[in-house]
Amino acid sequence: EWGLSNFDQRHQLALQLTAELPFGPNRRFLYNGGVFAAIAEGWRLTTNFTANSGRPYTVTLRGSSRDVRSGVNGALRADYNGLPVSVSNPSIDQWFNTAAFAEPAGLYGTSSRNVITGPGSKNLNLNFTRQVRLGANRTLEVTMNFSNILNMANYSGIDTNWASPTFRQVTGISGSRRGN
Repeated sequence: EWGLSNFDQRHQLALQLTAELPFGPNRRFLYNGGVFAAIAEGWRLTTNFTANSGRPYTVTLRGSSRDVRSGVNGALRADYNGLPVSVSNPSIDQWFNTAAFAEPAGLYGTSSRNVITGPGSKNLNLNFTRQVRLGANRTLEVTMNFSNILNMANYSGIDTNWASPTFRQVTGISGSRRGN
């Protein structure tokens, strides 16, 4: 049987930028010293951006009498009628074209496995780090991490159970902002 692997993820982009902030002695700003220079000097900024394409999903018919009789819930696939699976503007209410699928007429459905591409994800994180000299051979590192600073919502799943009332809809959202 031909189809995408469950772990197939076509695109992944990861970018990282690290920069020393321009404050303090021998820097562009606050080079004359003072309280603000002492607080602002020595900080390093690191930012990470990741973007991924979605993983594949299979349309199944879970909970029907034929599925339950098989002994493995979720093994029965829907029928595929040849219509386009993707929609022009996927949304949380309709991620894919439900008209492309129907209840299987025969013993097994005709839909291939993993015919739907799920939602991708994106994330931007910031990290501030500073090393403070405590003595001759001791230093203290101060780190502030901020995850998902743009508070981007990432869809974390879609309902592909043909018999479900939420068939076609996004079932979860992840990616709330947090700092530590």
